[in-house]
Amino acid sequence: MSTEDIIRRSIIESCRAMNASGLNQGTSGNISVRYGESMLISPSSIPYDEVTADMIASMPIAGERGAYDGPKVPSVEWPFHLDIMRSRPDVNAVVHTHAPFSTILAIARKPIPACHYMIAAFGGNDVRVADYARYGTQDLSDSVLRALEGRTACLMANHGMLACGDSLKKRCGARSNSKPSPSNIITAC
Repeated sequence: MSTEDIIRRSIIESCRAMNASGLNQGTSGNISVRYGESMLISPSSIPYDEVTADMIASMPIAGERGAYDGPKVPSVEWPFHLDIMRSRPDVNAVVHTHAPFSTILAIARKPIPACHYMIAAFGGNDVRVADYARYGTQDLSDSVLRALEGRTACLMANHGMLACGDSLKKRCGARSNSKPSPSNIITAC
């Protein structure tokens, strides 16, 4: 099995794990991983239990914006995935979820304060909230990039959250570790 096929399968496994853990439902959320000069990203609007490795879209990082290879279109959220990969050479994976408690805080536009030691894993003393913009737009991508300055995670106003970093395994772990803090904050309120 090639390295690319292993990455494609790990994206599918991680998407399915997000649904199984309750961080996402249905086709929500998406994952991308850097592979050489390309970005491999989960497809749009296909239930993760039906996704196969060949359905993972490949997009050139430095090439034509929006160009992709594959039988299925990439996630509608590809703009922020691509812009993160382009602007952050330290990032090799991006995980976006609609985790319930993170989404509640995102709707309330409340950052996650340093109330739990895991917040430091995201690069600062809080997890910021990116300004609202419609999903899949350049405005959302620009807002996410601002919120990620000096950070590896952010909430997305009225939307969800994302975490990025040097590996998919590390980001999926960080994404899971962000789950207790939002629920604890909401319970404390």
